[in-house]
Amino acid sequence: MMRVRFSIALGLPLVIAACASTPPPANLLPPAGPCTAELDLSTAVMLAAPQGNRQRIEAYNFDVESPCYEAPGSGVATPFYLARLPANDQRRLMTVGAAFEAYRVFALHVSLLDEAGEVVRSFGTEDFNHVGPRYAIQVTPRDEYHYVLITADPELVGKSVDRLTLGINSSYVSTGAGYGTTVQSGADSAGSHQFSYDGSVMIGLLNSGDTE
Repeated sequence: MMRVRFSIALGLPLVIAACASTPPPANLLPPAGPCTAELDLSTAVMLAAPQGNRQRIEAYNFDVESPCYEAPGSGVATPFYLARLPANDQRRLMTVGAAFEAYRVFALHVSLLDEAGEVVRSFGTEDFNHVGPRYAIQVTPRDEYHYVLITADPELVGKSVDRLTLGINSSYVSTGAGYGTTVQSGADSAGSHQFSYDGSVMIGLLNSGDTE
């Protein structure tokens, strides 16, 4: 009996580790609800202002437990994340991006709201770029921007996006007698990711002297 118990206890972490190592697939199903039809601005996450030249990042992971929002008359349910921007006391660069995960990337849609929660600017797919390991937009917040609303774009969910990572590998090759040379070769890698209702997103704020 003691041997059986030991075997089970030893095997359990191995099973958990194996499951944890499997990257999650894209989630193509919209939230089941019930969803809120009105945004409660008092529940917005307050973003901290960056200090000096260090970027301040707020991260969030969308999953099946995330709250959902259905804009009145839209008939479309989507997970959402609402954040309040810090006082616009100096020019900043804001990045809102979805991480390219192994098989998926959140179908990012971003809107900027005024103090009353009304949309003053939304970003279409043409506004997004590959910014490092993320599908993202970058913008300089203006005085009328008070909130960032992140939702999923149902028109993107299920579609695929390709990403090419460029890099260089360097290696030292000895030619004998104490001499050698450094050889460099391309280390490009490509990946295809499916837009999903789940995934990791971030909002980054950086003090900047650049204009939009």
